[in-house]
Amino acid sequence: PFWARASRWLLEAGVVSGLAAGVVGAIDYFTIRRAREKNVGKLHAYGNPIAIGLAAASLYARRGSGNDAPSGTA
Repeated sequence: PFWARASRWLLEAGVVSGLAAGVVGAIDYFTIRRAREKNVGKLHAYGNPIAIGLAAASLYARRGSGNDAPSGTA
């Protein structure tokens, strides 16, 4: 089904682009003192890897299923 494939493609693109953005964000976080001092910087630094991990877990749940839908669903 189209929507299951589209969801998988978007998850893959999100994980890859999130990892690329994470590299740049980590450089900023560790080189700009102001980013480490503010609570929003810490929230961003710790929250984004969690979001990428959830997207990667969703991709992992979809592996091996013929219709690209997560196992346990339609």
